[in-house]
Amino acid sequence: MYDPLTVDLIRQTPPLHDLDRDGLPDWLTKSYATIVTERLRLRTGEAADGENLAKLVARSRRLAVTNEALVSVSPDRDDRAAAAFVAATAHQLVFNAEQIHTAEGSSSFLNVQSVSPDIAAMLLFLVAESSADALEMARRVDAAAANNLVVHTLILALQDLARGRLGAILEAEFPSPATVRHGSMTVAAALALYRTILKGVRMLAHRLTGTRDPRIDGDPVEIFHEVKSLCIAGGIDVEDMDTGPLSAFAGPNHLASILIAVARDIISGAVMEIPPPSGTDPSGWRANIEYIARTRPFLWRNHREAIERNYLDPGTSTVANFPTGSGKTMLAELKIRSTLLTGRTVIFLAPTHALVDQTQRTLKSALPSVHVGRDPRDRIGSSSDENVSANILVMTPEACLAQMSFEDSILESVLE
Repeated sequence: MYDPLTVDLIRQTPPLHDLDRDGLPDWLTKSYATIVTERLRLRTGEAADGENLAKLVARSRRLAVTNEALVSVSPDRDDRAAAAFVAATAHQLVFNAEQIHTAEGSSSFLNVQSVSPDIAAMLLFLVAESSADALEMARRVDAAAANNLVVHTLILALQDLARGRLGAILEAEFPSPATVRHGSMTVAAALALYRTILKGVRMLAHRLTGTRDPRIDGDPVEIFHEVKSLCIAGGIDVEDMDTGPLSAFAGPNHLASILIAVARDIISGAVMEIPPPSGTDPSGWRANIEYIARTRPFLWRNHREAIERNYLDPGTSTVANFPTGSGKTMLAELKIRSTLLTGRTVIFLAPTHALVDQTQRTLKSALPSVHVGRDPRDRIGSSSDENVSANILVMTPEACLAQMSFEDSILESVLE
């Protein structure tokens, strides 16, 4: 079920009593298979194995809560990505197992003492740099049950963060101070803390898009630390405190802790942090990545690895062999943009005529200001000069070979 990189990540999860870390990837895979089997049994009229499911849920919940706590208490730990991925995956197992008996999902919430597991799992996947899983979890989160504007707006903002819709976070109206005057003094204080967290999320969105707002300018990590310091009476260090009574707002404290880990990891892996490739104009490059960051602000691990190996620099040849859905399109777009900024033409080869059409449409959508053409030999009819000025030329290998054999002038600007 998991690729080798993910298997390695899972096995780096913090050591726990009675946990076989080497066998954990297989156990998670078998647990998913068990849930699918139980669903099929119900569809065929058979009774589900309630005892087996109960054991699976109990172990998954322990894995989820323990690893989530490790990330929350120590968001700077070296193995936070592994702990976050295992915690979020275990939460998913619990959700899927519980939905065997009911189609209704649990309500998402942020209250004085806790954060709902679906919101936590969504953010934990971001800590683990698993954007696709974070997006999937975002679909489960539902802000409809929130009975206060602050909580409702914050849940939507966290969903948009997981979806990479940073513009939606910045465009949403920020709740006024009056919106925290709700319920008891304790509830009002918690809402004030959540409103401050929302401010930090908006700061993070500005950072990831390369924009600024003087009204909420600042460091999001510092904001989340400030919330944590306000959540516990007397500024007590929860890692060193003596046993005894403690006044705390556990919900805001927990959410701020997870967001510290989220912010540090996604800022370092943000599209906006990609340095200009050699031979490109820095201002032109920034304009390009600002455009990308509006909807795809995060780099995946394989993206960063390729960039660190100078993939975007002129003259660097690369073979990218990734499975479906692992981000090859994003890498191709970055390479195309860096190439165009050096004044050269891009040739994109597609194996069939149908894929030439599809690729041309995709590139026109991704690069609306760029002239994307196709070789007329890939169409029925005679050749024309309509694509001589194209910045990107999409063609089949056969059309490219014919172009090189009979009229190679159009290819001159492709070569260094």
